[in-house]
Amino acid sequence: MLLLPYSEIYKINGKPIFSPTSASVSIEDLETSAERTADGTLHRERARQGVRKISFTYDRLTQEEMQLLIPMLSPVFFELTYLDPEKGTNTITCYCSSKSSDLYSAVFYGGYWMGVKFNCIEK
Repeated sequence: MLLLPYSEIYKINGKPIFSPTSASVSIEDLETSAERTADGTLHRERARQGVRKISFTYDRLTQEEMQLLIPMLSPVFFELTYLDPEKGTNTITCYCSSKSSDLYSAVFYGGYWMGVKFNCIEK
């Protein structure tokens, strides 16, 4: 069975993953607290700035492709290499807390999954 091509950009623990249909990078702040006073002024305690969240989407994956990809995302933490808008090619230590997909067919390709999505969030 023909598998998707492997990416030259995206790698987990140094091993290429299938080329995603789309990937996006979010650069976020982590706060210990944020609240507004009675006059509407925001007061926030920023714990860390520039935390990356990389979101991946695949239009479709076969059961075989899913069985290769999901275990790579399952460790508590792993190294992800990706293209960052600010840093260029970058590697971060991250985790993947959830993975979602819709079963399109249990017959074709031994299982055919649509709309596969997951986020890799920097440690």
